[in-house]
Amino acid sequence: MSTEGTEVTKPNANSPVARRALLVTAGLGACAAGVVATPFIAEKVGELTQDAAKAAYEAGINAGREALLAELTQLEDVTLEGAIAIAELTKLAVNFIALPVSKLVAGVGTTALQGFADALSAAQDALGKFGQHSDQIDRLHDLVLTWKTALGASPTILSDIANKDINSAETYLKALDNKIKTSKTATPTK
Repeated sequence: MSTEGTEVTKPNANSPVARRALLVTAGLGACAAGVVATPFIAEKVGELTQDAAKAAYEAGINAGREALLAELTQLEDVTLEGAIAIAELTKLAVNFIALPVSKLVAGVGTTALQGFADALSAAQDALGKFGQHSDQIDRLHDLVLTWKTALGASPTILSDIANKDINSAETYLKALDNKIKTSKTATPTK
């Protein structure tokens, strides 16, 4: 066959076929670039998402930490500084008021209770001379001696409370206050 009589026409740049070919070629190129870039973009999005999640997690921890520190500085409308002051005043009150009064009462009380116990012993002896015995006087005598022993030990117990329990509470509260103040000024570790 001969092609002599046929004329080949080139598509015009403005023709719809040329525009379609250009759009198809551009679209295929964009798709190919997208396929090539997808793993890179997915990796970057994953990193950004991971960084954002980590930042949000750390921000949440820091916010919770700040809220806890703020709550610890004041519980039930009592500030930590107020609790420390109360512990110090309690220790002073115990050492300079309660303990001396306790020693005085113990001194006078144990002497009085010993006198009462001696009177009960004398009553038991007198009844014994007549051949009588009273279990009630025996129990009362034992009870008075128990009171005397407990009263004599009360200054020591009170002193132990002041020196051990109140000092421990005061030390704890001061350490907690120091920890809170240092935590508020320190930058959180990541």
